[in-house]
Amino acid sequence: MNYRFSILAAVAMLCSLAMTTACTKDDADNFPEGSLEIFAEGSGSGTKTTVNGTSVKWVAGDKVRINGDEGTVTQGSGSHWYAAKDGGGSFVTSTEFNSFYPDIIATAEGAGNLTTTSATVVFPSHYGSSFDGDNQVLSLPMAARSEANATGVKFKHLSAGINVNVKNTFTNDTVLYLDSVSVTSGSVNLCGQASVGLSTSDVPTVSATGTGSKTVTVYFSTPVALAVNAGKTVQVPVIPSSTDLGTVTIRVYTHLAPVTYGSMEVFSFEKNKSSFGALGRNEVKSSPEIGIVRGGANVTPSVKGAFSVSSTDRVIFSQGNLQYVGSTWQFAEHQYDYLGSSQSDGNRDLFGWGTGNAPNQTSTTDADYGTFNDWGNHITGDWRTLSSEEMNYLLNTRSNTTFNLPNSTSNIRYTKATVNDKNGLILFPDNYVHPTTGVTVTGSCDYNTTNAGYSVFSVTSGWDKMEAAGAVFLPAAGYRDGTSAPSEVASHGYYWLSNESESYKAYRLLFHSGETTASNPQERHYGFSVRLVKEAN
Repeated sequence: MNYRFSILAAVAMLCSLAMTTACTKDDADNFPEGSLEIFAEGSGSGTKTTVNGTSVKWVAGDKVRINGDEGTVTQGSGSHWYAAKDGGGSFVTSTEFNSFYPDIIATAEGAGNLTTTSATVVFPSHYGSSFDGDNQVLSLPMAARSEANATGVKFKHLSAGINVNVKNTFTNDTVLYLDSVSVTSGSVNLCGQASVGLSTSDVPTVSATGTGSKTVTVYFSTPVALAVNAGKTVQVPVIPSSTDLGTVTIRVYTHLAPVTYGSMEVFSFEKNKSSFGALGRNEVKSSPEIGIVRGGANVTPSVKGAFSVSSTDRVIFSQGNLQYVGSTWQFAEHQYDYLGSSQSDGNRDLFGWGTGNAPNQTSTTDADYGTFNDWGNHITGDWRTLSSEEMNYLLNTRSNTTFNLPNSTSNIRYTKATVNDKNGLILFPDNYVHPTTGVTVTGSCDYNTTNAGYSVFSVTSGWDKMEAAGAVFLPAAGYRDGTSAPSEVASHGYYWLSNESESYKAYRLLFHSGETTASNPQERHYGFSVRLVKEAN
């Protein structure tokens, strides 16, 4: 849903016959019997929040929950809004009643039948957002408890937020594009389950009742352009279990062009002992400003998204597998591109470990490939090859949890899959958020190494949207033994890693229908695929 942020307007008081200034006939006609006028704490009609000095307008189709019944928001005349019960009928208001917004976020345990003055609400750790002109679009959870027979409901906030001022301080006319902003606390959970106390007059109280995440991230559905010396203020909602956030780390993710292969950069800012205001209304007392100065315009394109490869290091992947065409080192145009069946194609795309040179080797003697010379030296932009330890961490250790993956179990870091009719391995970046529209898949998403094959998860359309969200695809390009034609193409994927093993062997990533491993070595003369990475922070 979209929620328009605008300059703070005054919230009008409830229209009723008892008020000095009565509603106009047009106003009354726009409030069907059984509906409730809705607005939020503040001083203006039609607004639903005033966190951090901004206001949010109600949008037609917003979902609210009143006394356990879902309602749909509709605009009446002027700036007046009302909620009508979905499916018809009237909200029961003869006794005190509870309200939550938005219905999809503030889903309370027992909210369908609330009779007490409290509830347990689950807050998200990831928010979808965008900018409407200069205004951020973001949903923030709110709650209310109204008196019996009230003609309207007045929402108050359950969360506060941090304003992060992001400024592009490049000096070479480089436009950056803002992708996401995250806030991490090392001491308290910022989201999760919380008990919400409600009354007819007080600001709702919030206290943690269950485990949650220490990171809250706002993702933008459309990248936000930042010209040189231009900035944006991003509001990141925070629902802490304590009024002292401790040391807060803020990370800003940007790239250089609003296309799939933008160059991802990560910038961090630490705010020590942030002062947090009262839950429900106030913001963190000061707003950190982050000046973006890293990088430059001439950066080799890379796939959007970052992957943890240790407890401290993150990387991004190149836009495609490494290729050597003629005398030119390059990346494949698409992630799913891989060699054909001819020897020349195999020479172009498959490399023996250790030479770091052109792939058209003729020797099958492993001693001839005994010195590792990183292929990244041939590509501008500080590219390198992952080690087996880093690949194992990426596959098996990092605490990545994907969201809204079709038919998936939790904590999916990778899955065997078919993309554009090519078999391979999909790697999901840290904090991956699956596109909610425009992607069609079949099968279930699972990293079980005993699954039946690549068709277990097939992306039949919309891979470009998954790619734009940071997903990486490693095609199963097989291997080459000396000058022989490539073998096991489309059934096995082999990717060299940087560290050597015993007896002229080196480690590689291997995946096929029944296995995914980065812990086994292989003789160095074999020609395998190479996928490069570079540091993300």
